[in-house]
Amino acid sequence: MINTFPGTPANATTRMHECGYGNFWFYHRRSYPNNEPLYLQHLISGVSSTIDIWDPYVNIAPNDNDLLIFSNIPNDITLKILTMKGLKKPVNYNYLNDLVNGLKQVIPPGKNVRFALRVIDESDPIANEDWFFHDRLLILDKTRVFVVGGSVGYHRKPVKSTGIYKVENPDTCDFILTIFDEYWKYSIQNEIPLTFLHP
Repeated sequence: MINTFPGTPANATTRMHECGYGNFWFYHRRSYPNNEPLYLQHLISGVSSTIDIWDPYVNIAPNDNDLLIFSNIPNDITLKILTMKGLKKPVNYNYLNDLVNGLKQVIPPGKNVRFALRVIDESDPIANEDWFFHDRLLILDKTRVFVVGGSVGYHRKPVKSTGIYKVENPDTCDFILTIFDEYWKYSIQNEIPLTFLHP
C-alpha cells in the first residue's frame, strides 16, 4: 500500500516525492517499499554529452546491481567515475578491471560510450589524510549538478530513503566542478584512462 507522505504524493514514474520548485526529489521507502527509486536513472538517460559520478561506493558484486543504473545511457556519452576502494584485496580481485567488465555487460558496443575511472585507494595513508570523501555528486553535461544522498546502489533497490538535490546557484555549480577536477587530478595513481568502453 502506498503511504500518503507529507507534501506531495510520490510521482509514479520516478517513485520519488518532488519539491514543487523542481529541485529536490525524495525517495520515501514506505511509499514504494518493493520498488527502487528511478530518478537517478532518469537523469542519466537524459544526458547529452558527459556524466561525471563522484561516489565513494560504486559496487560491482553481482547482487548489488549498481551498474544497471547505466542501462539506458544515451549514445556517444563520456562517462567518468571517481570512487574509493580498498585496493589491497585477495589476488583474484581487480576492482578497476571488474568494473569495466561489468559496464561492458550493461552498456552495449553500439552506444559508443567513452569511459574513464579513477579510484582513491583507502589503504593509501596520504589519501586518508587529505583526499577521502563521503558525498555523492552527479554532474551532467558539465552544467547540471546534483547532490545525491545515497550511493548508486541505493537507487537500484528499495533499501533506504534518500534524496537528490539539484544545485541551482551557478557559482556553487562552478565550485563543485572545480573540486571534482581537483580530486580527479589527485587520483591518477589508480585509473583506467579515458577510452572507448568497447574498443
